[in-house]
Amino acid sequence: MKKISALLTVVGITTVLSAPAQALPSDTDRNRNRTIAECQRRFDDTVRRYDEAFLARDLDRLMSFYRDDATKIDPNGDIQLNKQEIAGLFGQLFQLNFTASFPHVKKVVDCDTALLVTDSTLVFPDFEYQEHFFSSLTYTADDRGRWRVLVSASTGLTSTN
Repeated sequence: MKKISALLTVVGITTVLSAPAQALPSDTDRNRNRTIAECQRRFDDTVRRYDEAFLARDLDRLMSFYRDDATKIDPNGDIQLNKQEIAGLFGQLFQLNFTASFPHVKKVVDCDTALLVTDSTLVFPDFEYQEHFFSSLTYTADDRGRWRVLVSASTGLTSTN
């Protein structure tokens, strides 16, 4: 019995020592996972601050999340081709009485680009009007690691009067 126990111990040790290197994550894999996790954390923080700026109707703060060459396509097909045009659109919107909700439907993040899809609803009680649409926001990380919107494209779902 002692011989069998000793043999099983030797076989067990040999198996562990001869296991393929791929079975254990490499330092490079662990560092990459930590890096992606940090990028995701920074992206989540950016999205939280973007949402706060929108809900506060703080145009300057909201526009700080857009690249100068950003493009926005509205649910009705209107297009704004740069940050200045996008600011004009939001400036007009922020003058109106409305409520907004935009739960996040999908998020994909690496350290260079990110995609956020939202299920958005704007309600304008003064006009008894509601607009429901999906928005897809593509972000890029700038050279300092800050996330900025490159493209915001929306697809109208329903509008009610």
